[in-house]
Amino acid sequence: MSRLEKSHTAQEKIASGFGHDTLAAAVVEGVDLSVCEAIVTGGYSGLGLETVRALTGAGVSVVVPARRPDHARAVTCGSRSR
Repeated sequence: MSRLEKSHTAQEKIASGFGHDTLAAAVVEGVDLSVCEAIVTGGYSGLGLETVRALTGAGVSVVVPARRPDHARAVTCGSRSR
């Protein structure tokens, strides 16, 4: 038996109600996270930006570290829900 076969664990579905096409905003919908803070690396593009949008929409104070702060600020400030 190979090392890969030994470490493989079969996945089982969980009854979360969410699937591969669920948007991040739907996951946090109706949840008050206004007392939370988060750091989202890569938060100014792709999945990171979608995460920032969902978290800020739920009231989270989000920090997005970036190599190009002006670009990140322009993108993320346009994504604010509040």
